[in-house]
Amino acid sequence: MRLLLVAGLVFLVACGGTSAGGGAGGPSPTPCQNARDKLMHERAGLPPKVIDPCQTYVATVNTARGSFTVRLDRGEADPITTNNFVFLSQHAYYNHLTFHRVEDFVVQGGDPTGSGSGGPGYVLPNESNDSTFARGTVAMASNSQGVNGSQFFVLKKDSQYLSGAGQFNPFGEVISGMDVVDQIQVGDQIVGIDIAS
Repeated sequence: MRLLLVAGLVFLVACGGTSAGGGAGGPSPTPCQNARDKLMHERAGLPPKVIDPCQTYVATVNTARGSFTVRLDRGEADPITTNNFVFLSQHAYYNHLTFHRVEDFVVQGGDPTGSGSGGPGYVLPNESNDSTFARGTVAMASNSQGVNGSQFFVLKKDSQYLSGAGQFNPFGEVISGMDVVDQIQVGDQIVGIDIAS
């Protein structure tokens, strides 16, 4: 029991909120922000391949309101997008980021700036597929520069019109926890994402 308490305290110290101080420039980055920045600084482009297309992967997205589970596409239609999401999740990129956009049909998170315009420093190729964009679809967001490398969204309503509305790379489907997705509010934290195969 004492060991679990010590481990929990170490985690809180290592990836807790914004550090105090920071001088005139504002708060100092947290260790998680520093690790995320270091990971992205070391990346010159897309992540290396970490998925096996013969495996089925699930992602458990742990949030401040509970967890939801996503069955990831096996990579047939969108191998780069699925691989990217798994890589970022395995390297704690999403830890302590927030959901910055919540509307009646969607929740969106994964932006390290929290503004809706940030990402990992690269864009993904267009891997649009024949998704019907049904409730529970998980996809990468896009903007005028292309498909964002880290911002993902979960549909709370069927949204078939998205199939012709731009470059969104659907890469998974929520298989449990849509009640949690429905409760997410702007600013809610992504505690972390666990990947299993």
